[in-house]
Amino acid sequence: MKALHIFLFFALSVALVSCDPREDRKNLPEPVLKSELKFSVTQKQGYDNIIMLESKTLGSLAYWDYGTGTTNKMKDTINLPFAGQYWIRYTALSGGGPVTDSVQVKVSQNDPEYFKDQRWAYLTNGTAGKTWVLDMSSPIGWYGTDYLLHNGSSNDWSYQPDYAGNTWVMENKDWGYMNFSLNGGANYSKVTYDASSKPVTSRGSFNLDLVNQKIRFTGADLFFGGDYRSHASNWTNVFIFSLTANKLMLGVLRDNAAAGGPAYIVFSYKPKP
Repeated sequence: MKALHIFLFFALSVALVSCDPREDRKNLPEPVLKSELKFSVTQKQGYDNIIMLESKTLGSLAYWDYGTGTTNKMKDTINLPFAGQYWIRYTALSGGGPVTDSVQVKVSQNDPEYFKDQRWAYLTNGTAGKTWVLDMSSPIGWYGTDYLLHNGSSNDWSYQPDYAGNTWVMENKDWGYMNFSLNGGANYSKVTYDASSKPVTSRGSFNLDLVNQKIRFTGADLFFGGDYRSHASNWTNVFIFSLTANKLMLGVLRDNAAAGGPAYIVFSYKPKP
């Protein structure tokens, strides 16, 4: 037992010496000085939404943070679709640790190519913004889980009742409104009313996925009417059933078995007069 104690004491002593941080620091390479950083940030002539990034700092890896995204490529091309001022942060990663510098760029206008699909204008009216209210002629409907696929299955069905003959779907009142705009970003806000009829404003942003026909909200969820909050668990990832200049239909997936089982709850909107 005594021999074992002596061995453990010796092993621990060696480990402590070998892990001495003062010794480790002596072996670390010197960090790159900020004055030694070499990189370029170049905007495309006549199309300043497109920006070319290039790291030229020898013996280092690159990391870029441009606010709306990041990249670790030594040479890359990015797109900043919204007009405004942006800081592009460049970090050189070497054996001596990270060293960072920043460059500010100005984007003169929203990218016309990025927003060329007319549905962006239908939803947002560009930088001016667009406000939507519930269409109380037919404010809500229910659709089968295969409806968007239109595959003819038993779940490819729809029920869109008119309000005049189905007032049970929700109370006929002012439920509030929501607004989308592209002024400096993909901006979203909604106004609802509390129990004392005071307006409550929620602000956030949105991502319009035209390929998969979805909208994802961040910071504020979907504006809707009626007592349906408990019928679905996800009100930030919604499905586009219709998007034109004068009509918007957005759905959430009903996943509460007590409310009737899987189906889409779809709300209909019209531009605010």
